[in-house]
Amino acid sequence: MSRYHPLFAKYYDYLVHGCREAFATEEDLTFLQAVFAGKGIQDVLDAGCGAGRYLVMLAGAGYRMTGVDISPDMLAHCADRLRQRGLTANLIEGDLLALDEIERYDVILCMNSVLCYFLETEAMLSVLTALRRALRPGGVLVLEIWNILANAASFGTTSTDEVHGDGLHIINRTTSRYDAFRSIYYAQLALQVTEKGQVSTFSHEEVLRVMTAGEVIAYLQATGYREISVQQRRDTLEPESGDEGLVFVAIR
Repeated sequence: MSRYHPLFAKYYDYLVHGCREAFATEEDLTFLQAVFAGKGIQDVLDAGCGAGRYLVMLAGAGYRMTGVDISPDMLAHCADRLRQRGLTANLIEGDLLALDEIERYDVILCMNSVLCYFLETEAMLSVLTALRRALRPGGVLVLEIWNILANAASFGTTSTDEVHGDGLHIINRTTSRYDAFRSIYYAQLALQVTEKGQVSTFSHEEVLRVMTAGEVIAYLQATGYREISVQQRRDTLEPESGDEGLVFVAIR
């Protein structure tokens, strides 16, 4: 799993979503509540919750939320966002490979390509097994991955993006490559952040397993999930980007 540099965590939403605080949209909430409909959903685990894109929204909608993430810096941002809105959730710092909850949650969310950080098949199967174990019988797993192969034209290129606003200037130079033999996507980010006259430079590498919908379904089946469905969903935060995700819904 990726352990973020503190500055990468601080500016994550700017770098990934182009805004100060990225929260799930009304469209996302409508989608999830349709998935939850008629199932008596109360307890929800956000596995890899980050700064709370989905967790904060669902806590505000009245669900009992637990978030687990490997990054203490991302969890600190999530806690701040909850506190600012008078909301509460149980936030846990931990690795999904060490998740030991048993039959506790009605729904588990595993969004934003969290599963793709587990590069080896054995680790990925272990995580899916742990998540299934944490679901109550009949519980729902909602799993989202970025459709990386849909962006194959960008493999092997370098791009420069800039963010301005709120007294902030970020220059992000990203070089991507794809290892077809291992089905691994690499993005090397070289970053310069200027905020209140203070300049910081740092780098970050994203390393993600690339999977087709058929592969993910096979892994879900191998770990005992049933009634598996998949659909393509566009990026609701930046629809103009053309990015899309693959969202899988599976039942324990």
